Amino acid sequence: MTYPIDITFAQIIPDQTLPQPSVIETGCNSNCQITGGTLIRDNLFHSFKEFSIPTGGVAYFNNNATIQNIFTRVTGKSISHIDGQIRANGSANLYFLNPHGIVFGANASLKIGGSFIASTRDSWQFTDGSEYSATNPKSPPLLQVNVPMGVQWGADSLGEISNAGNLTVSPGQRLTLLGNTVTNTGSLVAPGGTIEIIGTNINLLKNSRIDVASMEKNQELSSRNPHINLQASNDITIKDLTDNQLNFITNGGQIDFTADADGNGIGGVVMTNLGDTINTHGSDIAISGASLQLGNIYAGVEGQNRHGGAIALHATNGDIITTSLDTSAFSLFGEPGNGGNISVLSTGKIETLFVDTSSYSASGYAGVIALHAEGDINISKYGIFAYGNSPNINQAINNNINIISNTGLITLDNAYISNIYTGLTKGSDINLTATSGSILIKNGGRIQTTTISKGDVGAVNVYAKKQIAIDGVGENILTNELFTSQKINSKKLDFLEQANSNIVYSDISRNRTTRHEKKLVNTNFLPSGIFSNIAALAEGNARDMHITAESLSLSQGGQILASTFAKGNTANIHIHTDNHISLDGTAKNNLSSGVFTTVQAGAKGNGGDINITTTSLSVTNGAQVNATTFGKGLAGDVLIHAKNQITLDGVGMSGKPSAVFSIVETDGRGDGGTVNIQTGSLSASNGAQIAAATRGKGDAGKVIIHAQEHISFDGIGNNQFSTGVFSSVEENGEGQGGDIEINSRTLSVSNGAFLTASTLGKGDAGKVIIHAQEHISFDGVGTNGFGSGAYSNIEPGGNGKAGGVNITTQSLSATNGAQIAAATRGKGDAGKVIIHAQGDVSFDGLGTNGVASGAFSSVEPGAEGQGGDINIVARSLFMNNGSQLNASTSGKGDAGSITVKTKNLFSAEDSRIFSVVQPGAEGRGGGIKITTGDLSVSRGAQIAAATRGQGDAGTIVIRADNRAAFDGIDDKGLFSGVFSTVESAGEGLGGSIDITAGSLSFSNTATVSVSAVRNQAGNIKITADKLFLNKSKLLAVTGANETTESGEISLFVKDLLLMRNNSGISAQAFNSAKGGNINIDANSGFVVALPLENSDIIANASKGNGGNINITTQGIFGLAARPQNTYKSDITASSEFGLNGEITINTLNIDPAKGLINLPVNFLDNKNQVSPSCGTNSGNQQNRFIVTGRGGVPSNPNELFTGANSLVDLVDLVDLLPAQKNHQTVNMTSASSPTIPMIQAQGWAVDAQGRVYLVAHTPSANPTVPQPQSACSSFLENQ
Repeated sequence: MTYPIDITFAQIIPDQTLPQPSVIETGCNSNCQITGGTLIRDNLFHSFKEFSIPTGGVAYFNNNATIQNIFTRVTGKSISHIDGQIRANGSANLYFLNPHGIVFGANASLKIGGSFIASTRDSWQFTDGSEYSATNPKSPPLLQVNVPMGVQWGADSLGEISNAGNLTVSPGQRLTLLGNTVTNTGSLVAPGGTIEIIGTNINLLKNSRIDVASMEKNQELSSRNPHINLQASNDITIKDLTDNQLNFITNGGQIDFTADADGNGIGGVVMTNLGDTINTHGSDIAISGASLQLGNIYAGVEGQNRHGGAIALHATNGDIITTSLDTSAFSLFGEPGNGGNISVLSTGKIETLFVDTSSYSASGYAGVIALHAEGDINISKYGIFAYGNSPNINQAINNNINIISNTGLITLDNAYISNIYTGLTKGSDINLTATSGSILIKNGGRIQTTTISKGDVGAVNVYAKKQIAIDGVGENILTNELFTSQKINSKKLDFLEQANSNIVYSDISRNRTTRHEKKLVNTNFLPSGIFSNIAALAEGNARDMHITAESLSLSQGGQILASTFAKGNTANIHIHTDNHISLDGTAKNNLSSGVFTTVQAGAKGNGGDINITTTSLSVTNGAQVNATTFGKGLAGDVLIHAKNQITLDGVGMSGKPSAVFSIVETDGRGDGGTVNIQTGSLSASNGAQIAAATRGKGDAGKVIIHAQEHISFDGIGNNQFSTGVFSSVEENGEGQGGDIEINSRTLSVSNGAFLTASTLGKGDAGKVIIHAQEHISFDGVGTNGFGSGAYSNIEPGGNGKAGGVNITTQSLSATNGAQIAAATRGKGDAGKVIIHAQGDVSFDGLGTNGVASGAFSSVEPGAEGQGGDINIVARSLFMNNGSQLNASTSGKGDAGSITVKTKNLFSAEDSRIFSVVQPGAEGRGGGIKITTGDLSVSRGAQIAAATRGQGDAGTIVIRADNRAAFDGIDDKGLFSGVFSTVESAGEGLGGSIDITAGSLSFSNTATVSVSAVRNQAGNIKITADKLFLNKSKLLAVTGANETTESGEISLFVKDLLLMRNNSGISAQAFNSAKGGNINIDANSGFVVALPLENSDIIANASKGNGGNINITTQGIFGLAARPQNTYKSDITASSEFGLNGEITINTLNIDPAKGLINLPVNFLDNKNQVSPSCGTNSGNQQNRFIVTGRGGVPSNPNELFTGANSLVDLVDLVDLLPAQKNHQTVNMTSASSPTIPMIQAQGWAVDAQGRVYLVAHTPSANPTVPQPQSACSSFLENQ
């Protein structure tokens, strides 16, 4: 506090306590000369009862010039009021002691040659244990002291000291004020010397000025060691400053503030107005106390070859709160200056708005910044800046900014931590460490390291034991008025931000005044985050960024980004968490949250890799992990390892998908990086995407996903984009597409999600390679109309080859419109579709868009290239409800082939297997080859090869080791079967059909057909042990010209060809075409049809000649060669207007008696068995005559038939002429007759081994049960 000075005359009264008392000049009023005193060696002791100097007065110690120390004490009870001058001769040091207090008025001054020490303690103490006491002046005197003098302070101060004057000591001397409470509102000056303020409490108020700067020109201050020391056992308080500024002038000297000097944990340094400034004018300052509450500490400088002072803050038992700490140096011309170091150490928390150790000059060094707190660290509103060269310190120390919290939270709120490197070698690092706590970066808070010169960017290392959270965007970092009371205009630092690139530029200008201004312009809602940048025009590489925590959260636009705008490689980003990483959402300026490495437009350098290691990762609502190049350089790799789970979901407000990307952008010149994901399981949904693409000139990277358990892709986003994995050469892109490799236990792709490798530019598309240990499921169609599936495409405008789809799994299903497809819509070959399943493969149903499930290979309209093959290997293949295998061409190029190989079963129900040359196409149809154990084709399912354009239809080859069955029609009336067709608009040859099976059956309109409306149809070749036709057809139809033969039908049947219910084998020709040939080779078997079921073998023609029919068999039954078709079972080779063909039936020579047995001698009485005549009531009874085969019938209806041989229908050997159709009497010959007559076979039987025998009536036939009388008309009709 300030005491009023209200004395008129000097009150200097000696107390007569010394052997030689002090003497005051007689009659002095305001100017008093003091002589006398006790002299011990070169020390002079004075003692006064009172000592005060009035305004303008002088107290002159007229000592001998040889005196070194003058010790003065006041033993009375009054305060010393000094409002004048204290003077002494020579270079003597003056010690002034008054335990009751000392007040220096506004006019107080010193004129002494030595140091001045004022104290309100009770004594001066010396090193030999003696003391010079003001409270006990009768204590043993010091008059016998013979040792060199050493002075210490006595007990705790009793009184207060207040200074409002201008106390100045000679250059290099000490000025000390030591009291209970010391208050300074005036000036304390010790040029090149030391100023100490020591007390229980210290107050620096109003116009307080403390100056140890040298007044001498060209003085070497280092030899003088200027020093300011404020030491309080309790508080140091700074308040009510005039112009809100406290100036310490040392010209490089040290300034120390020490509160809580006694170490009891009570006492701090307090600036009551946090807008006030302590200005050291470039000197170092150290402030310590139990706690610190500080405004602005400015130790910066301007001018050439001047260096900022250091700031050291230490709170021993509490918090440090400060507005700003600034040690920057500014110089545009001449020798650069260096920024000073800043160290802040707190046992509690640290809060600050602004810290700057920059060197705003050509090549000056930025100072080191170290913040270390036991508790929280909160940096808000402005930030921490280190602009300049790396610190000029030991090379082993490479941390320009080092922030550590042992137990608390580090918060960066709408503020920067920025290290901008201007040097030519290696920039310094930024380290943030929350040893056992968390780190929060929000509202535009940013950690960034940047180079704007030809040097490397420093590393960024961020560690938190618990969580790192990065959230939101900010609007204002630095305002035009940085501080509420410090408006500095001579130095202007504009950070020009570009939101899309997240880079900081710097521009420095100077006005020659004494004030500074720092501001941030064009913030454009900058995201919170951690950044490493190579600025425009710079050259250098960025060192790695390391982020380590228990968990990490980036939200509302929060980012971790490494980028280059110039020449240099961006930093690699390494993120490691023990638990979870969450990337979520977009900012209101549509910037995505996420992790990014970028080579910006115009830059030359490689993008850094992104390495993420965690337990689980979620990327949601438009957040992204993205390695991209817009310039000349390689995009970085994205490497993600999540032990348990990865979740990607949704799109952001701007429509950006949640994604993991590696992209070469439109103006990029370089290859994309690999996306490599390793996890326990992965789920992507609602438009989330994983992609590697090139839109510029360079190859797209690979996408590799490996999950130990399940991978799921599902649905579309509200932007109508599908969820999925994409590898693409985009429109205008030039380069090779990357492969997609997926490996998991199970894979599910549903509701419009898909996996695709494609090219829209110049370059080959990559492959889609999928391996699932257990099951793969593709299901459904999205609301955008895209089917779920796996695709390899050459898109319109694309020029290159598609890579194809290669799937290996235990089992696979594609349902409800899902597809596995390879297509070309541009210029280039479509890739292959290869499916290899150890278990079953199932295709089922149509999508909501009407598109079939299945596997597809196509050359689309307008495309030029070869279609890819479809190859399926499985234990069994099931196709149902409209599903398809389809290899077609609609452009210029051959369709691919379809190859199916199943060990057990291939079942197609209401489905299609197509190889088609579509209308307008130019190219050959691909073949279809099916190899299986058993084949079932039903409910209108079809296997077809067709041409509707310019090109030959493909060949169909079917191999069934066991059984092949074709049956039925579908709801639209389409027959099940196998078809090879040249349609009316087609120009080309029909493909052949080749079927081999153990047992082959066609039923219920099932059909095998080769046809050509205007051209030659293909051939049908069937090889089987048994061939059954039931209400079914084998057709070869041609409309070729008369010089061209129609398709042939060749049947190789080992045991039996059986035709039932209007079945047919037909080779027909229309127009002038010749009927095709039919060749049936059953040389060890039989050809059988029921005579009246109208099952025909036909080789007919219209205008051309009929075809030839060649049948080789053991026997033919129920079929007869006729010139024209009848209602019976016919063999015809006719022509309506041309020559009939030839029918050749080759039956092998056989012994008619072979296998026959003797007839019985004793017949049964047939009177009870056969009616001898037609009765009158025959019309009512309608009896029948039944002839049983070998084995007969049971003796009565209640017994089972136990014959060993099968019963068959009887057939006539030859067709009777109409005139011969009379009742024939069968002559029975005794078995004992010596002549064995030729007996017509009346039946055939199959034994237990499956062998077929022609037999007569059995001699051991059981008696027939009596039957009702048969009507003669009915009986005759059946002859």
